[in-house]
Amino acid sequence: MEELPNCAATCFLSAISNSTCSLFDTACQCSDTALANAAGLCIQAACTIREALKTQNITSHQCGIEPRVDQSFLAPIITFIVIAGIAVLLRPLSRILTHAEFGWDDVCNLLAAITCGVFFGFTIHMTHLGLGLEIWSVIPDNITIIVRGGFVQYILYCVCRFLTRCSIILFYLRVFNSVNARRWLWGAFGFNAFLLFPFMIGLMLQCRPLQYFWTRWDGEHSGTCSHSSTYALTFGIIDVVEDFLIIILPCPFIIRLQLSWQKKWPVAIMFSVGLITLVISILRVLALHNLNYSDNPTLDNGPLVLWSNLELSIGLICACVPTLYPLFRYTVSKYRKVSGGQTTGSSGTKFSKSDVSAQRQTPFYKVGSAESQGELVSQRQGLTGDEAPSWSMNPEISVTSSISQVVEYRGGGGNVLERNDIEMVPIR
Repeated sequence: MEELPNCAATCFLSAISNSTCSLFDTACQCSDTALANAAGLCIQAACTIREALKTQNITSHQCGIEPRVDQSFLAPIITFIVIAGIAVLLRPLSRILTHAEFGWDDVCNLLAAITCGVFFGFTIHMTHLGLGLEIWSVIPDNITIIVRGGFVQYILYCVCRFLTRCSIILFYLRVFNSVNARRWLWGAFGFNAFLLFPFMIGLMLQCRPLQYFWTRWDGEHSGTCSHSSTYALTFGIIDVVEDFLIIILPCPFIIRLQLSWQKKWPVAIMFSVGLITLVISILRVLALHNLNYSDNPTLDNGPLVLWSNLELSIGLICACVPTLYPLFRYTVSKYRKVSGGQTTGSSGTKFSKSDVSAQRQTPFYKVGSAESQGELVSQRQGLTGDEAPSWSMNPEISVTSSISQVVEYRGGGGNVLERNDIEMVPIR
């Protein structure tokens, strides 16, 4: 009783005097529901929030009541942050090994990965301070730090999602060259950038002073806040809509591509991962809505933390999928090179292992003029000077608007001397 705040001790003495329990009969006091309810109502009216939480901590310990703990969100978060990290590291490796040029989409992806890593670091730090525990079992000062960490995570979440979408849109701009497609893609890029600034400004102006955002929970500080829950929920819904638009935006242009089924599966994987991200965005909005009605935020914040982390990690994976497919093809070709002897080209010409190696290391994804490609084939087949025929590319092939095409190299007589089923991602 000595450890209790004065306001709580007074309430318990009054409740005990009106019960059948003696002052030192702890077992009776812990089992008397009427006594607990009477003391609780008195403490709620007479004590501050910090004093009430301290009282519940002490009495729960005396009665042998353990706080509920739910930190199950950590395992899936760590799993997907590791997978996302691997995907992000493999992205530049794919660029290097396949001789692809680095672009702004790669820069945005790297910055998004850094932001996601910082977001994850805040999650781990907040968990050590008591996130996932009942609020009465958390040190009051730690509650303030956790709420402040949540404020920082709002900003990091917004920036990471912005950079991830930029990475995806900029990749689309490298692939699609039609005027109509690029017009829509640049419009989506501008819309994405436009939403970032209102959210950031609105977040900073929600509470005055700013620190009232993370100090108002204890009721001991003065300040004003707008409807922060409605604000966060509104932008969460807008975030879901934007994800949906970015997923469906390239679909009409992808459908027009004449892709073999072998080349469709990476596109299908990217689309599927994008749909998963969309579902997680919806689940995050629902978790955000439910948290608004919680009186135990450190415990009930788990679902929001889970879906926020997964949305960022899976978004990064989605942005990396198209760049990992060339690495997969490169690895397969290297395996075949090591395991095979001689290889026969599609035109019937036999190449040695060294010739095949040179052919596979050629950066086909940036297609130049037909004449330069013809010279390249002449060099492969040992034809130089007058021996080399004139070359032309099949006029029906559009190499500027497809991910994958069959390119034919014809001699002066119109005979197909070489045909390549190549991966083409136009680079600017």
